[in-house]
Amino acid sequence: MRTNLLKNAAKQSKELLKVDLTGYKATLDPKMTAVVHFTKSGSPALIGSYNSKGQFYELKFKEYGE
Repeated sequence: MRTNLLKNAAKQSKELLKVDLTGYKATLDPKMTAVVHFTKSGSPALIGSYNSKGQFYELKFKEYGE
């Protein structure tokens, strides 16, 4: 599932945030349903919310301490 989420988010991140998710790791949020964190060493972290089809309706840069 994480691979599909990363694939789905990759297109939107390039278009909306100008971030290439190549090499990023997708991790499901342990406390929040339908939220995934994208991380890569030395790169900005992103957080996204997705629907039951795995399509993202929110994708943003992760704030520090979030």
